[in-house]
Amino acid sequence: MPLLSPKAIEEKLATLREWKLEQAELVREVTFRDFPEAIRFLNLVAEKAELAGHHPDIDKIGRASCR
Repeated sequence: MPLLSPKAIEEKLATLREWKLEQAELVREVTFRDFPEAIRFLNLVAEKAELAGHHPDIDKIGRASCR
């Protein structure tokens, strides 16, 4: 997956209020009712990422959230 230009990132972020740019990375924290729901979400992300050939860094998995 090609990298977005700084201008493209700025344009996309203007339409995606849940996302932010931190240290040159697009970041979003998602919360869930409980840990199993968070894991189900991560499994869905993993399936879609694999199909797209993109493997995002998931650096925080909490009791009911992931980032």
